[in-house]
Order: sequence, then C-alpha cells, then structure tokens
Amino acid sequence: MAFGEPRAASAIGETLPKWVENDRKVLRFWGYFQESVTESNIENHRMRRVALHYYLADDSLQVAEPKQDNSGIPQGIFVRRHQVPRGDGSGATIVPADLAVGATIDVYGRTFFLVDCDQFTRAWFRENLQLEQADAQGYPSDQVDAYRTKFGLTSTGPSKKSNDLATFVEARLGKPSHLLEGDKLRQFIANNGKVLRFWCVWDDRQGMYGDRRPYVLHFYLEDDTVEINEVHERNSGRDPFPIFVKRGPLPRAKPRGVTLTGRFPKSMCYRPEDLRIGGVINVHGRAFLVYGCDAATREWYKVRAQDAWSSAPPGHRVLTTPLLGLLPR
Repeated sequence: MAFGEPRAASAIGETLPKWVENDRKVLRFWGYFQESVTESNIENHRMRRVALHYYLADDSLQVAEPKQDNSGIPQGIFVRRHQVPRGDGSGATIVPADLAVGATIDVYGRTFFLVDCDQFTRAWFRENLQLEQADAQGYPSDQVDAYRTKFGLTSTGPSKKSNDLATFVEARLGKPSHLLEGDKLRQFIANNGKVLRFWCVWDDRQGMYGDRRPYVLHFYLEDDTVEINEVHERNSGRDPFPIFVKRGPLPRAKPRGVTLTGRFPKSMCYRPEDLRIGGVINVHGRAFLVYGCDAATREWYKVRAQDAWSSAPPGHRVLTTPLLGLLPR
C-alpha cells in the first residue's frame, strides 16, 4: 500500500473507541433533593432542583444546581464531573442503567429524585438499552413556593402612615427594624432588576470655570432608590469620578432636620412619576435637567400609562401628564 492511501477496513470490522464514538454525547436528567432547614419559620425542609449530566465518553457524572436570583444559598456545580461510585459500597461506578425517570440515585450519601429527561436521552435508552423512560413527573410542592404564591395573591390593603416617634420607641423596645417599615417585599419581587435610565445635565456655567456636566441617572424600581453617575469626557481636564451620588433615596428638597430613624419618608423622595424629559430635578441643591432616556424606560412608561387608563373606573380621568413627556409626539 502506497504512502498516503486510505487503508481499507478489515473484513472482521473495526469499531471506534468508546471515547470517540460517544464524544459530546450527554444524557441529561432533571431532579431534586431535599434538605432540612432549621433557621427559618417558613419552612422546615427545602427542595433544591438539579440537573444531572452523564457523559457517555468516559462514564462521568456531573450534578449542577441552576442559579436563582436572591436565593440566599450558594448554587452552581454541586458535584464536579468524575466517575461517581454507587452508594451501595460495592465499589462500582454509576452507569446509564442506574438512571431512570422516577427512580432515585445515591451520590455520596445524598438521595436525588429523577423527574424527567430530554428527548435525546429517551432515544438513546430506547436504541441502546431497549428501555423506555417513564413520563415526566412533576416536582413536589415547596413550602417557599407556596408562601410566595400566597404572598402574591394576598392584598395587604392601603399602607398605614409611619410615625417617626412611634417607630423610634418600638425599635428601642426591641422590634426588628425590617418590621417597622412598610411592606417592601412585594415591590422587590415584582420589580427586581428593573432600572429606569435617564440622561441629565447640570449647568454649572455660572461658577468659575463652570461647564455643562453630563450625568446618567439610574432609578431602581425594586426599592425606589437613585444612583447618579458622571459621564467622563476625554480631555476634559477633570479627574474621573464615576459615582456622583451613591445609590439611595433621593429627597426632592433639602431636609430641615434629621429624623429619629435617620431615613427619609417616601413622600419626600423622588418617584418614577416625578421624572420626565424636559423636567428639572433637585439633586442636593443642584438643578439637573432631564433631556433623554433609553428605549426600555420609554416602553415602561408607555405600558404604565396604558395600565393606568385600563384600571381607571368609568368616567374617571387619569392624569398622565408626567408620562406624556416621555412618549414620542
């Protein structure tokens, strides 16, 4: 046979190595495990959902927990990829035959319940092991999910007025600080990650060496806080200080004194309806002109204006003048 010519296959037949034949072939299952909780008055056990990946190339197994926002627990890779021994103490490793929808597997003393798998996994078991995976099973009800559902459907009614002196006295008597304020959890869950962005300018030309200074204002809907960042321009001759106002409540006017709790009431701080293009806001004694916003902010105000009209009672006129400044004419 000349050099470079392809070699003919053997009459007996040649098989590819396992790591080549099964390269990038992964069996994927979804499941959960339960752990006890002792530090919460809402739940006594917690269900944690995971995804199990079985790599056919080297018979290794990886368990990962999808990350959830504001879960308060470390999530991600739960068991790193390697050949996992069975929990029966035999010394053998977990193989595909040990994985089935509706079954449980033991991984280092922790029991995982398998509830579903993807279509490729079902087809692979059917073609190679002549096994049919069971239909998908639902996750059991979680106490935290039930609490969140109940919290979302329950109306708390109008908020009561906060008395600064009463709040101070209750705090002195030992009442937790998070119970002294109004209900903020509903607002946080509904608006988590939603930020309104405006472009502002501060005209400082009346002072010596003054100029028109551009800024970006971020309004966080989850807790009604404001952050203002300075836009650094090249060759401006100024040191770059990106954060002009640290994130926090922004009062409309300078407070006359310090409250007993050291916090500003909501009625004194800026709200989304106070911000509109062409308007002027007071930032600790500086007049900021709002001259623009991004597309997401425009869309948010547009949807809010439509919701205000649809929820108004018959014959009631909804004043949306602050919102019209953001809509295209």
